[in-house]
Amino acid sequence: MHYSPLINNIANSRESAFRKYQDLFVGSRSIIELIRYEAVLSLFGSFPGALGLYLRSRAYPLLFKRSGKNVFVGKGVTIRAPKRIELGSNVIIDDNVVLDAKGDPNTSFIKCGNEVEISRNSILSCKGGGSIELGDFVAIGRNVLLSSLKPLIIDNNCSIGPYSCLLASGHGWEDPEKPVALQNREIKKIIIEENVWLGAHVVVMDGVTIGKNSIIAVGSVVTQDIGPYLIAAGTPARVIARRESKDMDTFKSDSAYGNGTLSPKAIEPSVSEPISSSDEMSSDFQETSRLKRSGNNIERITEVLFAAIEEINLQRPRNQQLEKSMQTPLFNTSGPGNLDSLGLLSLIVATEQKIEEEFRISINLADEETISQKDSPFRTVRSLVDYISLLLGRGTNE
Repeated sequence: MHYSPLINNIANSRESAFRKYQDLFVGSRSIIELIRYEAVLSLFGSFPGALGLYLRSRAYPLLFKRSGKNVFVGKGVTIRAPKRIELGSNVIIDDNVVLDAKGDPNTSFIKCGNEVEISRNSILSCKGGGSIELGDFVAIGRNVLLSSLKPLIIDNNCSIGPYSCLLASGHGWEDPEKPVALQNREIKKIIIEENVWLGAHVVVMDGVTIGKNSIIAVGSVVTQDIGPYLIAAGTPARVIARRESKDMDTFKSDSAYGNGTLSPKAIEPSVSEPISSSDEMSSDFQETSRLKRSGNNIERITEVLFAAIEEINLQRPRNQQLEKSMQTPLFNTSGPGNLDSLGLLSLIVATEQKIEEEFRISINLADEETISQKDSPFRTVRSLVDYISLLLGRGTNE
């Protein structure tokens, strides 16, 4: 997609400054619409106190394409192309919000459902052919940016934490000699399904869909789809729990969760209470926990590997969950194994990361020769533990 910034179109236009103003701010060349726009914003836009709030609730609906009952608009709200904006009933638009639907006259719009709150200093901006659609009972926190060159859809009952950014836009960057803003862009869209909670400072990149009833932790950067009923955290965000699992009791009892926030630390799955298909920990895992406290290096590795297994289990069907046992088969190119190549790669990535966190040493397990050899260390949990111990013993730092 080739995107030409609106400012370029205005600068290159042979139209008068008056026409440019109509295109950029009013979104219409109707003189009546221009007079209405100027009168409402000039007379009531910054009017203080309760009287100002009341007057705006009566005057601003005259600007919009559609407006339900009980629409309250704060001071200093910026409205661009108001005839492309639709608001439901019981909508609150707080001070200094920007509703900018100027984009493409044929495809750009902002649409809010009923019972929507947009907190102060937030920006909803449509560029190019972008559009923004909010369902019913949506709460947008302070200083949030919703930017769209393609559809950006937030379904019913969603909460977007303060300082979050949802960017249904992007830049081409293949040509290092050409300005980034002038390069072709491949823009997709963002879909946030119903009953999703994004914590504060979350960034959602273009092309992402977040499934219903999911939670994204504070400070996460979401670069790929997150399925329904999941909790994700980190940069980039990765799944760390299922909301329907028994492990939710751990999160609800955490003080950070109880205070209404959700940080990666608060929702990190507990190794002592793993998410698995069985109700009780295996005897191997219990023994591992005991030996770890005594400082046994092999058992520290075992527990790290069990934690990695727990993590990839979150992405596997319940009937394909790996057991946390030393005898669990993992991957064998010439015989039965529980993991395919993609599953093995996921385990390797999770294990390398957790080994580095635990031992402060980087290891490289993703060696093609090692994986494919007859006596591969990836045959069972036990053989992989022994191999990692060997690498650590050599002081490998690849």
